Amino acid sequence: MIFKMIPKMIFLLFMIFLLAVARACPSKQDAFNCIQRTLDTNNDNRVVPEELHKVYNYLPWWKKIPFDLFGGTDQVIRDCDQNGDRVLTIEESLSMSHCIESCFKVNNIYTVLGC
Repeated sequence: MIFKMIPKMIFLLFMIFLLAVARACPSKQDAFNCIQRTLDTNNDNRVVPEELHKVYNYLPWWKKIPFDLFGGTDQVIRDCDQNGDRVLTIEESLSMSHCIESCFKVNNIYTVLGC
């Protein structure tokens, strides 16, 4: 009898884990708000490349290499800048489908910037 219940219990634990992970991911808007609070040094609600480049001050050494390999701040600008002016605003970033599109990226922003 107990052996028949084990697969159901494992399935239930797996579903609980999935729900916890899904709920643990902050929104894309929260992630960009975190970026603005931390990197927008002149508080104009815009993040220019010079401000975005300060993310390297927050990255541990072992995250800098993969961040650069995947395009670094230039890739962030390509993904999040809708009008091509190389200035990030929350409105542009929320409208871009490739900007901070995964829970992995959102959680890394929160972890690295300490939000």
